[in-house]
Amino acid sequence: MEVTLALGLVTFCLLLLMGLMLSGLNSMKASRDEVAAVSCLEQISDAIRSGIPTGTSTYQGGGPYGALTWTIGGAPVTYDLTNLSAGGYPTLTEADQIYAARVEITPPPDGRSPGRAMISVAWPRKSATWNSGTSSWENAQGSTGMWVYFLPGQ
Repeated sequence: MEVTLALGLVTFCLLLLMGLMLSGLNSMKASRDEVAAVSCLEQISDAIRSGIPTGTSTYQGGGPYGALTWTIGGAPVTYDLTNLSAGGYPTLTEADQIYAARVEITPPPDGRSPGRAMISVAWPRKSATWNSGTSSWENAQGSTGMWVYFLPGQ
């Protein structure tokens, strides 16, 4: 009888330990996803802040984000990026495309005033969809976002 009770207790403890380990692994994955999403936010915000002039009043994002363009005094522009890697950069490799981003840039009204951009990143990109009505992600396991204020040419 004592052996049966001891085996039952050991089995219960092992099952509890396995459950805690699974929970811990899920927490670690969620933490890694959040860190990678913040890396995406940093890369995109740096690209906007370091905008490169392409004309008298037009700018494009720096580095690999050259597709992000805006015009001083122009209308707001929106970009959906669906090919971001854990390093925060666009990638052509399908397996590395884990994150999606929504970038809404409101250009500065003139060369002396700041512009602003709303950047939001979600994962996994295959299921995450942006709902324009609620300005939020749907079907995403997680998301994070930030506002960026920037001055042209600085």
